[in-house]
Amino acid sequence: MLQNVIGKLQKDMNPNKNKEKATEFYEKAAELFEKAQLLMSANHCNHKAAQHAAQIQHYSKAIEIYEKIASHSLNDSLLKYQAKRYLLDAGICRFFPGR
Repeated sequence: MLQNVIGKLQKDMNPNKNKEKATEFYEKAAELFEKAQLLMSANHCNHKAAQHAAQIQHYSKAIEIYEKIASHSLNDSLLKYQAKRYLLDAGICRFFPGR
C-alpha cells in the first residue's frame, strides 16, 4: 500500500523525470500485493508500472510486465477476460523500435 502511494507521489512530483522511480515503486507494490494474494491490486500496480515504462520508452520492460499481468489474469476466473487487453498492450509495445 505504501509503495503504491509513493509511486503516485513520484509520478506527480516531476512526471518526466520520476517515471522510472514510479515504475519501480509500482512494481514493488505489486509484489507486496501478490504476496498477500490480492491479485486485482497487484495487476493494477503492474499495469501502472507498465504504462510508465512504455512512456519512458522502456518497451521491453513494459512488454514483460504486460505479459506477466496477462498470465496472472488467465489463472483467475474473474480476471481472465482482461488478459486480451494486456496482451494487446504488449503487442503494441513490440512495434516500437529499440525495445
